[in-house]
Amino acid sequence: LLVKLRPGATLPKLAGITPLRNVPHIGWQVVGVRGALAPAIAQLRALPSVLAVEPQQLEHLGKTASRRMLGAAPPAPEPHRFDDPDLAKNDRNFDRLEMEKAWAITTGAPSQVVAILDTGIDPNHPDLKDHLVPGYNFVANTPNPRDDFSHGTACAGVVAATANNGVGSCGIAPGVRIMPVKVLDHLGNGPLETAARGLVWAADHGATIASMSFGQDQPSQALDDAIAYARAKNVVVIAAMGNDGEEVVKHWPADSAGVLAVGATYDDDTPALFTTAGDWVGVAAPGTQIWTTMPTYQVPPSVVQDDFHENYYYFSGTSAAAPVVAGVAALIRTKFPQLNEAQVRDRLEKTADDVGAKGFDNLTGHGRVNAYRALTDAL
Repeated sequence: LLVKLRPGATLPKLAGITPLRNVPHIGWQVVGVRGALAPAIAQLRALPSVLAVEPQQLEHLGKTASRRMLGAAPPAPEPHRFDDPDLAKNDRNFDRLEMEKAWAITTGAPSQVVAILDTGIDPNHPDLKDHLVPGYNFVANTPNPRDDFSHGTACAGVVAATANNGVGSCGIAPGVRIMPVKVLDHLGNGPLETAARGLVWAADHGATIASMSFGQDQPSQALDDAIAYARAKNVVVIAAMGNDGEEVVKHWPADSAGVLAVGATYDDDTPALFTTAGDWVGVAAPGTQIWTTMPTYQVPPSVVQDDFHENYYYFSGTSAAAPVVAGVAALIRTKFPQLNEAQVRDRLEKTADDVGAKGFDNLTGHGRVNAYRALTDAL
């Protein structure tokens, strides 16, 4: 269970209930329970020192986007600003964002640190290794957040794969840095506490943006408190909507207060068939067939694709769309460092291109993000 105590209070000794560890700064602690949960929850809630109790839930990656939902093959090469040989594979998606024009303004600055709360990151990938800042593994409680699943490495490459280095493609904001925060295990799952602890840790260690491509089906005050803590430290918090199709299925943290929830579009700006619908969606972003980094070592087949491919591969889902938006947020914070986290979210929404149904809609929100407009439009 997760238990929130009043400030300064301690948990008394209770039969069958054992304190295990704290979630720093936000007043929650994890306790082990011997026996049924319901009586323990009732016993804890009856204590004057206890503000809230909730079950430890499981965070997980979204459903896989099936191949029929992924869209067309990439176009033939065309001239680019950078020499990355695979950049053309992202042309149709990046053209929608007007990335070439945006990169003429900024590619991001090292002062912007995007925390990838996920399955970890390959620390030796040639397109990522020069961008990494120290991270942490909250699954194993070690300082080694090495990816054992591939999903986190894919997200990192979408944000900040190195530009102009003669290999692979490049990220949305190739001038920024990446913080690997491993909160999900080798199966893409993790207890809620790892997400809460990871977000608090990232905020305390210099993250300016947090990208979360996972979710759970029940609200959590503990996770909401971690999000509020990060936002109070001026972190822009971004989360994927999920891959449930047009069903209105709520996932948290996408539906948490102050989080920018991201849906996915095809490279022709139509909403992706897999993107979850809901009036809590903020914006959409390209989320199909994005060429990005994969671990340089073998990991088991995963939700990213049916057959694992080393080094690089296509990545689809709202899991891919969320780091696209995180990258654009990093460009905004580079160009407009005076903006707070709420103002960055506001700029992303107000400069988005209206796609899908006219006006706000439950699949694309305020529209599909546009990196160039985000850097140039007067608000």
